[in-house]
Amino acid sequence: MIEPRMTDPRPASSPDSLMTFAPAPGAEAPADLDARLACLATLARQADPKHSDPALVPTLARYLRQNACGAVAEAPRADIAAALALLARLGGAPDLSDCDLRGAALGGARLAGANLSGTVLTGADLREADLSVAEMVGATLDHALLSHARLEGANLSGASLRNARVEGAIANGIRLVEAIAPASDFTSAEMLTADLRGCDLTGANLSHILLERGRAAGADLRGARLDLAEVLATDLSGALVDANTSLAGARFSGSYLQGSDLSQADLSESQLNQLFADGSVCFPASLPRPGFWPTTALDPVEFKARRRATFPE
Repeated sequence: MIEPRMTDPRPASSPDSLMTFAPAPGAEAPADLDARLACLATLARQADPKHSDPALVPTLARYLRQNACGAVAEAPRADIAAALALLARLGGAPDLSDCDLRGAALGGARLAGANLSGTVLTGADLREADLSVAEMVGATLDHALLSHARLEGANLSGASLRNARVEGAIANGIRLVEAIAPASDFTSAEMLTADLRGCDLTGANLSHILLERGRAAGADLRGARLDLAEVLATDLSGALVDANTSLAGARFSGSYLQGSDLSQADLSESQLNQLFADGSVCFPASLPRPGFWPTTALDPVEFKARRRATFPE
């Protein structure tokens, strides 16, 4: 006897069904919260990262932009959390710009190429998330957890990362131009070709970082820890350091600077000799001036030529 085929009593759903709900920004749960959750649960059951409806990711992102905004609580309400969880599983470079996702649980999320510009992610859990080439200009990531996240090529220019935890992140090519990151923790982060120009890193922990062929002109490193850091062939022109900047065991091979005041820096003679500078740089009075440093301020073209002759690339 042939057994009758059992049908799934749960209703089918399409991405468009999610947009039948009226926007409900703010922290207060909408009256139809249960219906929203049921719709999202059905979409989640049907979703397959390899074969899901191509409209699902942009629809989820649109739902979040319409609802995850306004006055929100310290953590997303239930429907926002459900939509985020599904989106994080699917990936697909969603546009979540200007959303308020503070406290969101996005550990391991697939957000490569996402637009998170202006998004509030205060206290969010983004540990091991893939944020490669994400646009995060002006995002707020204060107290966020980004340990071991993939941030290759991500643009966080102008972002706020106060007290953010970014230990062990793979951040090659990251842009942190004019970012505000005091007391952040980048311990052991890999930051090849990173752009840190004008970044506020006061009191930050940069111990054991690998920063090679980077740009850190004008970065504020006062009170920062660079213990055992590898800062190689990097432009440090105009970077701010003081007596509280810890440089124990740091290496600066081939790094260079102009127009900087290192007079208060706790540098060793060996570290000073790893740098290339000209007559525009002040150095600690207790140390002898490296003999290969030009005694006059050079124009940029001549400086580059003399630097490359001293430290061939």
